[in-house]
Amino acid sequence: MSEWRGYGGAAVAGTAMGMLAGVEDVDWASLSHAYGDASDVPELLRGLASADPAERDIALDGLYGAVHHQGDVYDSTVACVPFLFALAGDAAVEDRGAIVGLLLSIAGEEEPDPDEIGGLFEDEEEDAAWVANFVTAAALVRDRADFFLERLADPDPQLRAAVPGALAQLHSDPARAFAALVAA
Repeated sequence: MSEWRGYGGAAVAGTAMGMLAGVEDVDWASLSHAYGDASDVPELLRGLASADPAERDIALDGLYGAVHHQGDVYDSTVACVPFLFALAGDAAVEDRGAIVGLLLSIAGEEEPDPDEIGGLFEDEEEDAAWVANFVTAAALVRDRADFFLERLADPDPQLRAAVPGALAQLHSDPARAFAALVAA
């Protein structure tokens, strides 16, 4: 099994690194987050897969602070969503419930209303791009709501604890989600 050593030197399991396949194919420097270009995001994503709990905490805090700063959604946030799902689905990754929490926060409690989000920028194109990030990120997470149904019996208790809230917030078929929860 291969490993990668992160900014704190802690090993990251090779299976988790497989879940991040393609992370280097994203032009992160052309994307932005709360503090400028998003070239630091791959390192933060890798940090979520670290064997070191402190490094995982730093990475999660870094992602909340940069790509989801105060609830905002950037183009880098949108680019993170598939990698967050990959990490949350990898049994080798610890603290997957916290990753689900980040996905839930990105999706928002309800589908975003462009009229409420828009109007921040005077430039209409810039404003439309801002709104599109929220709408796109929420749709990416909501479209994968069945992912959470598939995790109801996961051996990770932290992940299992996060799943009911995810289903309640995201699943488009509440009756199906409820039936699955009752059966679990």
